[in-house]
Amino acid sequence: MALVAVCLSGKALGAITISIDYILDSNGFFSDGDGAAKKAALEAARDVLGGIIIDSMAAITPGGANIWNATGYHPGTGASGILATDLNVAADTLIIYARGRALSESNLT
Repeated sequence: MALVAVCLSGKALGAITISIDYILDSNGFFSDGDGAAKKAALEAARDVLGGIIIDSMAAITPGGANIWNATGYHPGTGASGILATDLNVAADTLIIYARGRALSESNLT
């Protein structure tokens, strides 16, 4: 399963906000019959990490010569590509793009 981002409400001093974004879940891995349980498991992992990662990160504000692309792999095709271009990211924020697919039994051994 590949990962993506959801915002925490409120945060402790010095902590980061971890956001899970399901927009790239084109296979419907997180919206099928047991999608709610899958999201709950991923969000529980986010909450654990959010409780132990204490850091400070500058905002990413693209503009002028300051440009960037977030890249990753599509779970359905395995192809790499651009996930977002010139994305604005608030200070102290980590975005995880969640997407996934069911694996065959041969992948599970």
